[in-house]
Amino acid sequence: MWIVLNDAFLSVVKHRNPNMLLVRARKEADLEAIFPSAKITHTPQRDYQYRCVVSREAVKKALAFEVDRIDYDNFKNSVEDNERHDAYSAIWSTMFSWARGGFERKPEPWKARRTDALTGLPLAGHHPAFGSAAEEAAEKAAIADDLATRFQAQEKQREKP
Repeated sequence: MWIVLNDAFLSVVKHRNPNMLLVRARKEADLEAIFPSAKITHTPQRDYQYRCVVSREAVKKALAFEVDRIDYDNFKNSVEDNERHDAYSAIWSTMFSWARGGFERKPEPWKARRTDALTGLPLAGHHPAFGSAAEEAAEKAAIADDLATRFQAQEKQREKP
C-alpha cells in the first residue's frame, strides 16, 4: 500500500510475522516523521532505501492520526517541500492521464526494472524465464562466478608492466 502524505511517502507491505508490517520509504526522514521510535534500516541496494518493521496496530494508529491531522481542502497545495510537491504532481498527472484513458501502457515495465544489483538479472518472481528459486539462484551464482573471473583477469592485466 502506498501512503502519500503531505510530508511523507511510504510503502507498507506484509512482514513474515503476521502481526508486523514492513514500512519502506525512499527518504529516511519520511519514516522518522511517522514512526519516530522505529529502528530504521538503511538498504542502499533496494528501491526503497529505508525500512522499518512496525506492528500492524502502530501503523493503524499512525494512519488514524494522519487522517485526524487533515486541515486542507487541496492536498497538493498542502505539500510544503518543493521537490516533494513536484514528485507528487508527477504522480497526479500520471493518474489523471490513466483515468482519462490517455495513459500509454508499456508491457509490464516494473518486471524489467526489478533487478539484482550484482548480476543485473530480474529478481525472483519477476521474470518468466526463471523457473524455480533454486534455478534462479544457480543462474545468479554462475553469473557471479563469471563476473568474479572477469574481474580477476582484469586485475591481472593491470598488474602486468
